[in-house]
Amino acid sequence: MDKELLEKSRQDELILVQGLLKKQNAILGDSLLHLNNLLYLHRSISLLEFKEIKKAIVEKLPHILSIQYFTLFLYDKNKKQLTLSCHNHPNFPQQLTLHLDDSGIMRDALVNGRYVLETDFFNSKYFKGKRNPLYQNPFFVCIPLMIENEILGVLNLNDNAKGFFTINDLDFVLNVTEFISLSISNSLLFAKAETLSVTDGLTSLFNHQ
Repeated sequence: MDKELLEKSRQDELILVQGLLKKQNAILGDSLLHLNNLLYLHRSISLLEFKEIKKAIVEKLPHILSIQYFTLFLYDKNKKQLTLSCHNHPNFPQQLTLHLDDSGIMRDALVNGRYVLETDFFNSKYFKGKRNPLYQNPFFVCIPLMIENEILGVLNLNDNAKGFFTINDLDFVLNVTEFISLSISNSLLFAKAETLSVTDGLTSLFNHQ
């Protein structure tokens, strides 16, 4: 069962990457930078253990997306909670759980199932409280991580060298987040399968053997 699940995960990732490469080639024409970055990410996070995927995302995602800061939250639809999974913010808590209503922009992205881009976040309806001096750019991007109709979480992006965010930037980010969603989904599915293989389905206790 584990071998079949592993092979299916690899095949799903390969098919998705091939489709994204074709899409990027059609949209960007002779620009190979995004294509190379997409392949680089594919090699980096085609892993089954979620902790390894998170490590690779922290190390490589800012460079690939040309973004200064990011946060990735996983979503528990039963509890309506967002749990911080990984990030690259200095002095940011390693553990953070928010109710869905605690963040208007993440709530809207999840409820509507589409990205939210605010070019001037500090003057938007979502801004609350004091401005963080860490951020040099006014834009904020919040993208739901989804597999078909299943919501996994959200990816938030802040700051880049240009100081703004274009449609071309967003198009490439959406392609990348599609692959991130698949990798996370596969890793969580594989972890669940491993847990079920060593525990009793009714009691959740470890099997005797």
